[in-house]
Amino acid sequence: SKTLRTLVKLKKDQEAVFRKQRTLAAESSHRRESNSRKAAQVARHKQQTEAEQRQRQRQLSLDDQRREKLVAQRRKAREAEARALGTRQSSLCEAARRAEQLQLAENRARWRQQQAIDAAKAARKEKMLAAQVEAVRSQNQRRAMKTDEVKRTSSS
Repeated sequence: SKTLRTLVKLKKDQEAVFRKQRTLAAESSHRRESNSRKAAQVARHKQQTEAEQRQRQRQLSLDDQRREKLVAQRRKAREAEARALGTRQSSLCEAARRAEQLQLAENRARWRQQQAIDAAKAARKEKMLAAQVEAVRSQNQRRAMKTDEVKRTSSS
């Protein structure tokens, strides 16, 4: 009778261990799927951010080219007008041209500053996402170590 109770207890313990192992295996599988989804999401976000950055740079470059072309056209028109009016007007035209060049330089500097700000924002976001992925990875590693410990305990 005592042997029978011992056998029943051992059987129950063994079933509990099997249930625990199945639960751990299911959790592990779920974590792997979750991690791969998270990694895919990070990769998609990174690609999207890079594409948006390239598009912004292209658009800003095109805008700069259009502005410079317009400024050059205005300058040529003023210079032609100045030649028609005489040399006094020419020095005013030169001053206006210098002012426009200064304005263009300021615009370029502002554009570069905005690019640097955008790049810094993207880098911060990328760093944050990498930290999240690393946190999930380390958490999974701790769980795996616990799982291994449970398996070792149950097998001994």
